[in-house]
Amino acid sequence: MSIHAQQALLAQIAGILPALAGRVEPVPCRQLDLAASLLEHWQRAQPAAGRAYWTARSWSMLIWQPAYLSVLTVHCGGQVLDLAGMQQVCTEGSTAGFTLPPQQPMTGETGVLLQHAAAGLLAYRQAQLPQLQAIQPYSAHQASCLMVDCVLSALQLAGSTLGWPATTEEWWAGQWLGALQLTRHGRLMRIEVEPGRCRTALERQGCCQHFRIPGAVACSTCPRWPLPERLQLIRQEWQHTQSCICA
Repeated sequence: MSIHAQQALLAQIAGILPALAGRVEPVPCRQLDLAASLLEHWQRAQPAAGRAYWTARSWSMLIWQPAYLSVLTVHCGGQVLDLAGMQQVCTEGSTAGFTLPPQQPMTGETGVLLQHAAAGLLAYRQAQLPQLQAIQPYSAHQASCLMVDCVLSALQLAGSTLGWPATTEEWWAGQWLGALQLTRHGRLMRIEVEPGRCRTALERQGCCQHFRIPGAVACSTCPRWPLPERLQLIRQEWQHTQSCICA
């Protein structure tokens, strides 16, 4: 089996998001110690933040790469990779980079690829979440909410890369949430960031618990903020980003 197509796809995705750098390597077994390693690190690194933060942070690190890879390969690469055998690179509690066994990427119509990728992401979740829950209780609902956040954020990146309007991002978001059967765990909302200019933002249903770090505040998209305050924070964040780009 030729792995050139797989290598080319991984290189394309890394070009969009350098932290998501994948390599092709034979893998003998599933990665079963990653959850424990992440949890142990965040307990040491942020002892005052508490269990809610440790587990949420560990789960975010477990799921962001599979989620982003699933979305970006479908929409930017027009292909799908099997996540079985994925080995994530973990350094100081953060995941960046991974390996996958040799395989032939699946090609086809975008809707079909999306369904296949969503099934693969759910299978990865089902394999990894119990590993975390076995050592630290964590709500399956909250885990699903954070996975949805990652999927939607990846979709925003795909939209930015491909030049989609906000309406297209919203439509594909609905397709992903339907395929994942997680339609009540978050969505994309459209907001006017300045007169006549709209963009999408996460309307989250779960919390990453970042505010529990001493001295930290909740994220701009955190559902703990009342909606009017949240929208204002998102607009301010966007305007700050734009000013930095233009500087």
